[in-house]
Amino acid sequence: MTAQNRMVASGTSMASPAASPEEIPTATANAKKRIGIVMFPSFETLDVVGPVEMWGNLPDYQILMVSEHGGSVRSAQGVETVATYSFDTAPQFDISIVPGGVGTRTEVGNPAMLELMRKQDKEPHGLLPFVQAQQFSRRPAF
Repeated sequence: MTAQNRMVASGTSMASPAASPEEIPTATANAKKRIGIVMFPSFETLDVVGPVEMWGNLPDYQILMVSEHGGSVRSAQGVETVATYSFDTAPQFDISIVPGGVGTRTEVGNPAMLELMRKQDKEPHGLLPFVQAQQFSRRPAF
């Protein structure tokens, strides 16, 4: 299991520092498509675990977990997930997944989250917001 898709139970700490810019993989013509899963406090666990389960073993895709500061993030259900990248160190994604959950209510006003979405929106790619996270794709900044 790689650091990008490690899920840990509540109360267990496997936090790691966010990747440095030197560690960010660079895109090539034959590179795997990067799926960035954006996490924040009180995200919906299933909205993260479902896509990891679906795309995690496909040979042409790479799952990248990202949060505002990198490291461990606790879901609404108490599950901690480790983000390898911070918003500042995240590479450009081919597909961005933003989970739903009660945490979205705070994140729609978080300047760092909105800046990440703007940064990721510079390149043509897919945005897959879940029900409550759809408000990110409706903001005028996108």
